[in-house]
Amino acid sequence: MDTASRRREFALLRLTGSSRSQVRGTVRRESFTVAAVGGVLGTLLPVPPPALVALALAGEPWPTVPVPGWLAIVGSTALLAVAGAMPPTRLMLRAGPVDAIGTKE
Repeated sequence: MDTASRRREFALLRLTGSSRSQVRGTVRRESFTVAAVGGVLGTLLPVPPPALVALALAGEPWPTVPVPGWLAIVGSTALLAVAGAMPPTRLMLRAGPVDAIGTKE
């Protein structure tokens, strides 16, 4: 939904000389950046509560997290972030930029 609300922005980029592939590349890089920041924050922020529980139960401050499970969660979330942005971008770039700039949001 957020990508669909950027129709006029994409049209403006196209009218100022950007190609379709440049706009798609920009959206792709934005999606990867959001996914990377989300992966880092989603990994670091929930650490204190399980660390305290592990300290109380096992005497060690390191919670046991299986690496393949963590990779599956972070990877699938990143895939959803990128996949959720690219198809709407492709659909919006099919319309001519002059037609798209005049649409209301």
